[in-house]
Amino acid sequence: MAVNPSDELWSYDKNRVILTILDMAYRSLDSECAILLEYIGVLGSWPIPLSVLEQSLFVDDQANSAPGDVVRLRKILSEPHYLRLSLRRLAKFCLIRLKEVNGLIENVTIHRILCSWSLDNMVSSNKEVLLVMATYSLGKEALMGLTPTTVRLSSLMGEIPVNRKIIAAFKDCFSTMQDNNSIRKDLDPATERFRAPISQILRFAAWLATALGNSDKAKTLFSSAIDFEIYRLSLEGKLWPEGATALELLCGLSRACKKTGDLGEATEALKSALPLSEELYGDGSDIVVTLVSFLKNISEKHETMLRHHKAVVIASTDLSGKRGADGDVRSAGDVGSAGDIRFSGDVNEDTGGWSCALPLGAATQIM
Repeated sequence: MAVNPSDELWSYDKNRVILTILDMAYRSLDSECAILLEYIGVLGSWPIPLSVLEQSLFVDDQANSAPGDVVRLRKILSEPHYLRLSLRRLAKFCLIRLKEVNGLIENVTIHRILCSWSLDNMVSSNKEVLLVMATYSLGKEALMGLTPTTVRLSSLMGEIPVNRKIIAAFKDCFSTMQDNNSIRKDLDPATERFRAPISQILRFAAWLATALGNSDKAKTLFSSAIDFEIYRLSLEGKLWPEGATALELLCGLSRACKKTGDLGEATEALKSALPLSEELYGDGSDIVVTLVSFLKNISEKHETMLRHHKAVVIASTDLSGKRGADGDVRSAGDVGSAGDIRFSGDVNEDTGGWSCALPLGAATQIM
């Protein structure tokens, strides 16, 4: 330690004593607090609201085969009093910092070194479910707990209200999940592990991308979420589209396509969503009326765009024909043996009585 380490090395360096201290502190904790510390580290070094921890549970097809530590974590998260007690224990060890208002825990913060340590420990112990849980809970919090119906209506009528304080943490977790070698293969709908939560995470990410104005990414994410939903319906012996989830995804895809200028695909998505909305909510519902209005608006814009495109094609064709006719006129001139074009006919006064003779290449450039 004679030489002070650089700032970059302090972020995470396996060879330094600080990690040994972290391991010792981790082993001194009971099993419930230890797994909770790992999970908070996976959530990231951002101020994490207590509500994120409380809503980290999701429907998992593989819940029965989860590691024992994960089962204990789910027990802690499902019991509010037990969760707060465990958080205060971790704070006494100075492993996390709690922000309290009137004696109530508001958010939790952990150092980035512990975050890197938690991610490394997660990979080595095959606890990727922690990363999926973290991404799911952050996405749900970022959308401020909107119900699917509210999301659909707001997506068509205006801005989507989001919790911007959580977006950075969600994007970080979502990117880490995509880069994780073990989880990457689970992004295929045919993979059974984490299918349900990943499908929901893709929907969260798509709506957040829409809210932030990243329509190209939103279109890709909605398409991926639709693939998951199509596969889920096929397992149940149903055909796409069916159900409220399909309606939500079609509405989102339509908005993303409209923003990217793909009005044809936006129109097709709304045409598929309209009969589904009538089946789910009735002909006179607000959702159906909104869809009809937007379908009419997008269809008119699409038809206008097609007319403009047709006019451009016709104008281009006419211009090409005119240029071809001009070429026929030029070919009527005399061509000398040296490759010159000689224009016959009346001699212009500007030529001083001389016929105009130009090299073939120069004539081409002028034309």
